[in-house]
Parts: sequence; C-alpha cells; structure tokens
Amino acid sequence: MICLYCHAQLRHHIDIFSLFQKPSVICQTCEKKLLPDRISPTCKRCANKVEEAVERCESCLFLSQSFKHLPNRIYTVFDYNKEVKQLFHRYKFVNDAAMSAVIAQFIKVDFKKYDLVIPIPISNKRLKERTYNQVSLVLDRLNVSYSTILKTNKVKRQSELTKAERLREQQIFFVHESDTERVNEANILLVDDIYTTGITVHQAIQELYAHNCKNIDLLTFSRS
Repeated sequence: MICLYCHAQLRHHIDIFSLFQKPSVICQTCEKKLLPDRISPTCKRCANKVEEAVERCESCLFLSQSFKHLPNRIYTVFDYNKEVKQLFHRYKFVNDAAMSAVIAQFIKVDFKKYDLVIPIPISNKRLKERTYNQVSLVLDRLNVSYSTILKTNKVKRQSELTKAERLREQQIFFVHESDTERVNEANILLVDDIYTTGITVHQAIQELYAHNCKNIDLLTFSRS
C-alpha cells in the first residue's frame, strides 16, 4: 500500500491495538506536514489565527454583525498551511479524488447526533466539470448519510468573488417547499470544504433557519 499523498510505500506497525484501527492512508511524514503542531493562538469560534489575548477574530465579529443567525459550533480539521493548500488544489482543480480519503481520515465528529447532515452544494456547471461534489465525496468515504435538500443557483466560483461581492450577493441557496418539513426543528450539521470569509456558509445558515431548524453546527475541512 502506498501513501495517497506522496506515493511512498507505507509501512504499518502491527500490534494488538492496530488490529482494531483503520490503517492510515498517508505516511507519518505527510501527516506531520498536513497537521503540524499549533503554536499560534486561534479564534475560539472558527480556529482562525489571532493575536494573544484575542478570543474572537475580526471575521467572526464582522459576521456576527452582518447575519442574524450563526452556527452554534464550528469544527475545523486543518489549518490552511502550504501543504493543505496543495492538498485542496489537487482535490478540487486537478480532480485527484483520492484526496477525499486523506481528508476523511482526520475528521473526528459524531455525525449520529444530528438529524440532518447537509453538504454545501455546488452548481451544476461545477459538478459537471469536476464530476463530484468535494464535500459529499468525503462524507461518502466516511459512510455518512447526508441530505441534499439545500440547493444553489450560484454561477460564479465563490473564490472568484471578493468579500464585499459575496456579501452583496442575493441569497444563493434555497430549500424546495417539499423539503421544508424535514428542516423544521432539526439539529443540523452543515459541511463545507474551505472556510474563507464565512459569508457563503452563513448565507446557507440563514436559509435553513428561515425554515425553523433548531440548531446548526458547522464542519469545515480547513480554515484559510
């Protein structure tokens, strides 16, 4: 078996404990590059890097003033370092679908406590180009059941828009009327790949709360 990230030969140490664990899909060297020890203080809400003694980053303060509803909790898997940036470039723009298994390996979330797990949707155009939704594919790797009731009518890539342009955009998400009953009083985990400005996921959160959900937590694969 080879490391999915660098393609080096994997050497698994076998003992009584490893028999009950899923084998790693990457080598220890790559794991340390993707998940280095955190030495900088981070925002207690979104894990963004902040100065000492600062609890909330400027982005979270901005979002709390711009949106009525916020996620109750934010889970973040990776810091957006050079290696993680390369990981997502391969995954999203080189169609290296094997990177979904690398990302999935490091997600430690109790999905079963949620009524609905909802991936952020991508446009039909983007889905046709990439052939997969980068969030849904990771959930598939984890054998997590998820709902696709959240839809989008966006055309442009969000990465092509500035923060101001994203904020000025009209609501790009919607839930079909036939699905609104499923959202009502639901405990929801919303899942996105990269949390940049946070505006996109907060637009999705407003739409779900408009249909009377009870709670929304957010899982994002990386915080850039």
